Amino acid sequence: MITSLVVSLVLTLIIELSVSLIVGVRKRNDIITIIAVNFLTNPLVVFLASITKIYGSDLLYCIVVAIMEVIVFIVEGIIFKKILLFNKISGLKLSLINNLTSFLIGLVITSVMALTSSNVNIEAASAFYPKAKDIIDSNNLHYNIEMKSTSDVYEDIASGKADIIIASGPSLEQKELIESSNKDLEFIKLYKEPLAIIVNKENTIENISIEEIQEIYNSNNEDYNTYQLEKNNGSQTCFESIVKNNKLENNHYEIKTMPDIVDKVGEDSKGIAYAFNSYFPKMYDNSNVKSIKVNGYDIDDENYPLQYDVYLIYDKDNHNKNLDDIIEVFMANYE
Repeated sequence: MITSLVVSLVLTLIIELSVSLIVGVRKRNDIITIIAVNFLTNPLVVFLASITKIYGSDLLYCIVVAIMEVIVFIVEGIIFKKILLFNKISGLKLSLINNLTSFLIGLVITSVMALTSSNVNIEAASAFYPKAKDIIDSNNLHYNIEMKSTSDVYEDIASGKADIIIASGPSLEQKELIESSNKDLEFIKLYKEPLAIIVNKENTIENISIEEIQEIYNSNNEDYNTYQLEKNNGSQTCFESIVKNNKLENNHYEIKTMPDIVDKVGEDSKGIAYAFNSYFPKMYDNSNVKSIKVNGYDIDDENYPLQYDVYLIYDKDNHNKNLDDIIEVFMANYE
């Protein structure tokens, strides 16, 4: 609010002083009067308009702005008539020229900003990027979409850098980040993404239970070397629903990126890890790695136990006019 008040005042001063100089105002006291009058009227007008825009309807906003512009024109005209030494044109006419020019230039600036702000910044966590990008392209939505880590997309939606993110559910730390940002985020469930359990192709195992996964990750089982991602990664957050706070020692390893995890398992005959099904093998394949059944269910089975919600997330207070249309398209394409 303070920033907009300052910016509006500075721009108005530049415009109205320039117009006044063009029509012939030269005396120092007249210039000081014009500056003082703008300090008197502009911040109050901008403040009242901003409050109306936030809490009122668009129609009420237009009416309030129109009334205030007329009042300012009259008030400034009377002041100019009584105080200015400049007499080539009347005070009311100078006020009309100044305010009309300032209003029209402001309208142009606002329109340009509105066109710019109509762009929607969309970000998708790595595993969900291909599908989201395909939706953007196939529906002729002319918006850029970036692929980022889950940590980055949550930071960007919390900071306001992103308008929409596609991601799995937030970790505890990410929930705290959202809470501290005071953003009122809406989480729309798009679909459920299976989390594959992957092992080296030389491993003869074809099926594993959740209890066995927990035992492997929480013990020093010499038959396996376990790999997992760093905290706040989307797949790691999901994996923590079954394996949480396991110790990273002996044959347990934390890896930075999903491609590295897949490759580690491919190089390690004892390796075991996890990956979203949309990532391995669809985005990043390795012929030395295979996914296995969990609790007797194949990953494509609707009863596969490791399935996690993927969300479209946006700020409820985001007034970008294109947001609703994009959300509708995404929801329709994930049905």
